[in-house]
Amino acid sequence: MVAFLLVAAALEDALQLYELELLKEEEAAAAERAAEERAAAERAAEERAAAERAAEERAAEERAAEERAAEERAAAEGAAAERAAEERAAAKRAAEERAAAERAAAERAAGERAAAKRAAEERAAEEHAAAERAAEERAAAERAAAERAAGERAAEERAAAERAAAERAAAERAAEERAAAERAAAERAAGERAAAKRAAEGQECGSHH
Repeated sequence: MVAFLLVAAALEDALQLYELELLKEEEAAAAERAAEERAAAERAAEERAAAERAAEERAAEERAAEERAAEERAAAEGAAAERAAEERAAAKRAAEERAAAERAAAERAAGERAAAKRAAEERAAEEHAAAERAAEERAAAERAAAERAAGERAAEERAAAERAAAERAAAERAAEERAAAERAAAERAAGERAAAKRAAEGQECGSHH
């Protein structure tokens, strides 16, 4: 029994020692955990600080980038506004040049139309004058032809009259010549008859003697 009690006491002591060791180990583990937690907290704090610094740096970089972007946008907007103003000015100049060119073209076209109208009027006047000259020339030619025809007709009539007069004169001469020949023949016949009569009378007288 005593041995049992001694064994039990020894076991209890051993258990207490074991519990004490466990407690020490737990305390040591707790201390280690605490140290680890402190180290982790320090690391977390450092990481948070680093993250905050990085975030601040990123924020600063973002702000700088935004400022640069804003400046670039402002510069781009200014350049775009300048380009737009230049384009508007160029478009205005082009429109003015087109309007001037159109006015010049319209003036040229009007001048050409006026010149064409004047040329047409001049051509019409020349054609009218030429037609009048041609009509006058035709009238003069017709008058000259009529005068020539009248002269020719008068000459033909004169020649016909002369031929008729010559024919009448020739007929008269022929009639006169025939009458003279007839008279001469009659006179010869009368002379012959008278001679025959005288011869007959002479013969009769001779026979009576």
